[in-house]
Amino acid sequence: MKEWSEKTCIRFVRRTNQAGYVEFFRGGGCWSYVGMTGRKQQISLAGGCWRHGIVVHEIGHALGFWHEQSRPDRDEYVTIMWDNIPSGNRHNFKKYTKTQIDSLNIPYDYASIMHYGRRAFSNNGRDTIVPKKSGVTIGQRGGLSPSDVQQMNLMYNCKQGTPPPPRPTTPRPTPPRPTPPRPTPPRPTQPSNGIKVELRSEGCDDPKLVQVHCGRAYIKVNGRDYARKRRGHNLVILDLQTGRIEHQGVYDTHGSRYQSEQMAKKLNGLVNARQKKVILIAVQDEARSRMTSSLESAIVRVGGRKPVRPAYRGSFALVGYTGTDRPSWIQQVMKPRRMGPSQIMTVISSGPGPVTPRPTPPSPRPTPPSPRPPVGSCGVSGVTGRLIGGTNAAPGAWPWQIALLKSGRFGCGGSLVYPDWVVTAGHCISRSTSTSSYTILLGAHNRNSPQSHEQRIRAKKVIVHPQYGRPTLNNDIALIQLERPATLTSRISTVCLPSHNFDVPLNSECYITGWGKIRHPGSSHHTLQQARLPPVSQEQCKKKLAQSPDGHRLSITEQMLCAGVDDSILSGCHGDSGGPYVCRDSNNRFVLQGAVSWGSPRCASSERYTVFARVAKFRNWIDSEIRRAG
Repeated sequence: MKEWSEKTCIRFVRRTNQAGYVEFFRGGGCWSYVGMTGRKQQISLAGGCWRHGIVVHEIGHALGFWHEQSRPDRDEYVTIMWDNIPSGNRHNFKKYTKTQIDSLNIPYDYASIMHYGRRAFSNNGRDTIVPKKSGVTIGQRGGLSPSDVQQMNLMYNCKQGTPPPPRPTTPRPTPPRPTPPRPTPPRPTQPSNGIKVELRSEGCDDPKLVQVHCGRAYIKVNGRDYARKRRGHNLVILDLQTGRIEHQGVYDTHGSRYQSEQMAKKLNGLVNARQKKVILIAVQDEARSRMTSSLESAIVRVGGRKPVRPAYRGSFALVGYTGTDRPSWIQQVMKPRRMGPSQIMTVISSGPGPVTPRPTPPSPRPTPPSPRPPVGSCGVSGVTGRLIGGTNAAPGAWPWQIALLKSGRFGCGGSLVYPDWVVTAGHCISRSTSTSSYTILLGAHNRNSPQSHEQRIRAKKVIVHPQYGRPTLNNDIALIQLERPATLTSRISTVCLPSHNFDVPLNSECYITGWGKIRHPGSSHHTLQQARLPPVSQEQCKKKLAQSPDGHRLSITEQMLCAGVDDSILSGCHGDSGGPYVCRDSNNRFVLQGAVSWGSPRCASSERYTVFARVAKFRNWIDSEIRRAG
């Protein structure tokens, strides 16, 4: 505050009874609303935010400054490196229009205290913002730049942008707080780090926890424990946008049905009001006997996965959300008695849930494109059962599965990752990249029995990975852009994409699907098949390959993923190529971890495992190509 007061006409006075005022608090991350709100206005300063430049920066937001790199003219001065920014943080690099940001004819200022640094929100340690002018520094937090001072004084109409003379040392009446010439709508800025939450639930009789029989739960937000630490469901509610703790309570769901109903009422009220609140639940000791069905339903409404009723003396932890979307940070852990605590540690983004960027939809056509699916709608499946050795899939169980038709004939599978983009194998289209040859069939189940809900869309563009090599089948991945976006329905939807370089845990629940052969020799199957196929380590995969006929001619690379069951015929086979290999994540959604590439010539895991293009290795390439296609 001192820096703003000494260098600009801004003055701060202690609040008495004013309706509009600023409150500093230790919230989730470093953030502030932009512009005065006319009421209580919070500035969040978490533990790592109490540094001179960061505080000056956040006060700048409260006074009406946006981030410098959000200016409408920013592309003339900096380049945003989208590939290096996590999908969940890309909204922080949005460019605003002139009606939203008026810089009052002040030139773009690399030295502004409101500018992000070169590696802000980087997911790989590389630059996220690159200045177009060489030799400049961005992201300084040493203090206000001359342009910061000039622009603030212009905004508040102070002597044509010149700072006032020094304040006298003798007491004088406090001047009225200046009002900007135009109101700026309040908008929370993204914390420089997310809201870190840590949950631990302990049931009675957990081994080696405490001296007494029953345990101790905690619910930590940015390192501070807010749990009440009593029997039952310990509940903490915080606001997603501000990070402020709004409720701390404990409900004895072991001893009181009334308290169970009260907790259900609180959760349902937030959901019904469509408020964006983070729900943190950690059970302590026991929480089962008087837990009502209405509370179970309420917990499911905020992101819980059935069953949500803890086992007798078991543990249960949940990071949930009352909004209408389903962010990727929603998590649930539940363990039975004597199996140890349930623990969750995650970082919550204060903006919208992670959204993978996609290009601007094409110009309107006679059939308008369907809207982009809401956050969290990808990867929703109705798995009901278990390709070679598999079974018929239930209709609609794998709504992202597509059939790739070449000149009208089925050849490969693929996965719908956006309404107008498909991931498939490079070897499926490398020999002919003419878009006129390809049609994408969506929503199919029995290829010999077309249904009214199916959609056939021609290819607009095909892109094979530039380093794909047929002899080795390395980098065996390709993208197909549809001529128009698919209309998303219960039978046609997208699968989630993995984060860059994600490693699939070997105990993951994973499935392969396709219309490939179910016996060899044979022909492609008319009905979509599915099989549960666990991932295997690269070492195990290499060993089996070396022992197989002609195995020395091939190799397993980091761009590949293997899966299979020893001494089994479960496998991908001819016709499955390019199709999805999906694994269920902690949010009960399926993520595309592989595209079928190659395997045993006789289609049997007992000979070779099925090998997939490892999609996580190509995530940056996928994003880059989609963005380039526009």
